[in-house]
Amino acid sequence: MSDVTAILTSYKRGINVPRIIDNLARQSIKPRIVLIDTENSYSGEGADEVWRVPRPVGAYPRWQIASYYGPWIYIQDDDILPTSPYLIESLLEKSKGGRSIIGPRARDVWFDVPHYMHDDAIGPMTNNIKGGCCLFNRYALNYVRTPPDWVTQRCDDLWVSLETGRGKKIHVVAKWARDMIMDLPVLASRPGFCKEPEHYTEREAFCARWLTENLS
Repeated sequence: MSDVTAILTSYKRGINVPRIIDNLARQSIKPRIVLIDTENSYSGEGADEVWRVPRPVGAYPRWQIASYYGPWIYIQDDDILPTSPYLIESLLEKSKGGRSIIGPRARDVWFDVPHYMHDDAIGPMTNNIKGGCCLFNRYALNYVRTPPDWVTQRCDDLWVSLETGRGKKIHVVAKWARDMIMDLPVLASRPGFCKEPEHYTEREAFCARWLTENLS
């Protein structure tokens, strides 16, 4: 069995799932493929395991599911297609392990205002890897506390990054990996959280509260 488990979450983009699973199966390091299906909209063909859940889940529940696997976990959303068969292998090679997360997209959380509503991280290190596509060692899960009630689904990927790094820039920005993935069409029925006007204001408020409660 592979040392890597790929966890794919599907919600209202079931049309993308077969292509993603097919490309994950073609990785040079073939992962165990676990599908989290929140709509019961896909048969699960090609996946090694399917978790069918009654409602959408954000980043933190995915990490809870990830605790059953390991030692390496690759997570991605259903609007990202791995176009290179060497994506997972390359992320593994460049990973620092431990508490560190590696992924192609990031946005630094600044200690000063604005905390989040600014340009993306330049890298090479950051305190926040975006949860849409990333890889980490299961060891990192030891540092993630259960989110309190005020942490919403829109912000729980931030919770994971900040908890594992405690606000320090320990996560790896794999900018080169952006050439190894492709954004798939986002369906009109669900434009995606990042397209909603309140996305950034909620994340800005989240960062302010997390920083105040944990690093003040």
